[in-house]
Amino acid sequence: MSHSLEEGSSFTSVDGMRVRVVREGHGPPVLMLHGSGSSLDSFDQIAARLRSSHEVIRFDLPGFGLTGPRPDRDYRIESYTAFVVRLLDQLSVESCAVAGHSLGGNIAWNFALDRPARARRLVLMNATGYPGKSLPLRDAPCPQSTDPPAAAPRRLARHGRP
Repeated sequence: MSHSLEEGSSFTSVDGMRVRVVREGHGPPVLMLHGSGSSLDSFDQIAARLRSSHEVIRFDLPGFGLTGPRPDRDYRIESYTAFVVRLLDQLSVESCAVAGHSLGGNIAWNFALDRPARARRLVLMNATGYPGKSLPLRDAPCPQSTDPPAAAPRRLARHGRP
C-alpha cells in the first residue's frame, strides 16, 4: 500500500521556510528528530506505537524531506537547535521528551543542554558529535569497577544508566 508523503502532514512557516509537521496521538508530547539524509517518515513505525499514549511530534528538519533548504544556508547545530525552539514555541509546546537519531540526536542533546526546562526526557539513537559542554548527571556517578570493558554496558545498566 503506497501513500503520499504529505498524507497526515501539515505545513507551517518558521524562519521563512515551509516546514512539514506531523502531530498525532494524545498524552505527554514526544518530539522525534530524524537523522541526515532522512525525513520524519523514518519514525513512522515508532510513532505508530507511541501515538496511543503520547502526542508524537515529528517534522522534516531544514534541508531534508519536504521542508527544503534554509534561506540563509546556515546548517550549524546551534541554528538547528534554535529552529527547534522556535517551532515548539509556534506549536505551543512548553516541554517534551526529545528523541533524536544521528544528526537529530546531536540536535536533541544540544537542545536538552541549552533548554533543560523544555526537555523532560532525552533519547539518543546513534547520535552524532560529542558535546563541547559538560553533561549534567542527575544521579550519583557509576561506581568504579574492575570488570573488563566488555562488561561496561551491563555495569551501567545495573546502576540505572542505559
